[in-house]
This record gives sequence, C-alpha cells and structure tokens, in this order.
Amino acid sequence: MGSLHVPRLGWPRRGRARRGRIGLLALAAAVLAALTVVNGAQHAAYAATDAPYGGTAAAVPGIVYAANYDTGGQGVAYNVTSVNGTANSYRSDGVDLETTADTQDTSGGGAYDMGWTTPGQWFNYTVNVATAGTYTVALRLSSPYGITDALHIANAAGTNLSGAVAVPNTGGYETWTTVDATVTLPAGQQTLTIDQDTNGWNFHYLTFTLSSSGGGGTTSGDEPFGGTPAAVPGIARDAVAIGAGTLWCQFGVINDEGNQIAADAGLTVIVDRCLKIEHARYVGRMHWLGFNTQRVTSVRTGLQ
Repeated sequence: MGSLHVPRLGWPRRGRARRGRIGLLALAAAVLAALTVVNGAQHAAYAATDAPYGGTAAAVPGIVYAANYDTGGQGVAYNVTSVNGTANSYRSDGVDLETTADTQDTSGGGAYDMGWTTPGQWFNYTVNVATAGTYTVALRLSSPYGITDALHIANAAGTNLSGAVAVPNTGGYETWTTVDATVTLPAGQQTLTIDQDTNGWNFHYLTFTLSSSGGGGTTSGDEPFGGTPAAVPGIARDAVAIGAGTLWCQFGVINDEGNQIAADAGLTVIVDRCLKIEHARYVGRMHWLGFNTQRVTSVRTGLQ
C-alpha cells in the first residue's frame, strides 16, 4: 500500500475546478486507505493494542514479574506456538503460567512463573524508566539442563540489549537461581521484550537496579498531550502488519518508540501534524472559513 505524498504548498491558479462533495469524500477515502492515523484517543479499530498489564507500566528500578506481561493478545503482547499453563485464575488471558515453588518475591504476580519456553516465543513488558542509564537486571530463572543461550532482552525496535543470557543447571524447573545481565535504557515509558531463544528453562521475574546514570538518553523531550502517552507502539506494529505506507501522528502525539518501529519497517512517519490542516494547506481553504491554525499560511487573507 503506497504512502501519501503531500505536495509543497503553492498559490492556487485561477480557474481551477471546485471539488464537489463527492470529490472530497473520494479524496478522504483515498487518504485514509493509505494512512494509519494516530489520534490521542483510542479507536475501536485498534482495540487489540499492546498495553501494560493492569494499566500501569512497571516501575524501573524495580521488579517486573513474568506473569505481568502486557495485554493485547497473541501477536501483539506476546507470541506463543501453543497455550499452556494452569494459572488462569490470576489473569483471564494467562499464557504459559503456573504456580511457582520459588520462595522469593511471591506476592501478586510473583505467585506464578512462566514455563513451556520455546524458541521464537516472546513476551512484552511495558516499563517506565525513572532515570536513563545502565541497569543490572537480576533474572530469576531455573533449568534442569543448563542453557547457554536461553533468552535475551530487546527493545521495541528489536535491538538486543542484554546479549545472550545463560541459565545454569539448577537441578529442576522449580529450583531457582539468579542470573545477572546488563542493559542500557533511556528514561520514560517503553516496551521491553523477553525473547525466548531456546527451550528448557522457566522464568519468574526480573529486578532492575540502576548501575550508572546517563548515556541512555530520553524517549522524548516533549510532554504528551493530556499527560498520558498514546499507545503508539502498538498502533505502529498494527500499521506494519497491515502494510500501511505511512504512520501519521496527530497533534500532541509524539512517541519516539512508535515512530522508530514504523521507520525501521520502511513506513513514512509524520509527527504532530493534523490531517485536516495539512489538507487545508494543500487546497488553501482553511482561512476562508475563518480559522487561524497558526500552522498554515493562508492563500487568501479574507473574504472579498
């Protein structure tokens, strides 16, 4: 599906035919067919988007429980080859969860661990990082075999942040140990993914501890409109999945993580721009209706 080309603003020529109602409707339909438009509010078309479990991102530094992976379902919040587990009493969409025998940090989601690990499976965890920097990640893991490349932690762009994490032979699936890894994170809300590279191990939780601040940057220097970030990363993944040519983020929707996902997939990314106003820029009619948008230059300053 092609992307939208917005021509450079030019002065209208006299004698240009006026578009009727049907013509404008056809233009709008063509534009919407080529775009994924992101508003500050959620729409039914994007009901299945990635979101933090419980509605609030896990705090970093802090503990992230395996059972508290994001909501959104298969292909959005997680990817599994089959659904296993017996711990659906904790969450209705429970996948690959079981009651844990670990004795450390067993409150809330800590009462469960994740098993049935399989190469190619992954689970998303939305976190809110207080300070940019390098973090030590203490992973609570178990394995009856010993795995050299069990998993890795990735960001939303798919970058491997941790390198291969090895799990020693702990003596069983419910005999636990702690393995350390290191990641560098920007500040702000973001999605981390636990990628399962090999089977034969279980996962209980991760504990993030700040080792050194700085170096991670920030997700954005801007503040979200209304104080709450739009769920852009999930929408960006949807746009990639349906083959959209452009990700268009409306006024106040600024999300570096989502923009990067779309850009890495080859989509054109337009940020903090209103589709209606850009259309007015093209046809030169916004100020004819008496609107002062502060964003476009009128081709006509007033009615004659």
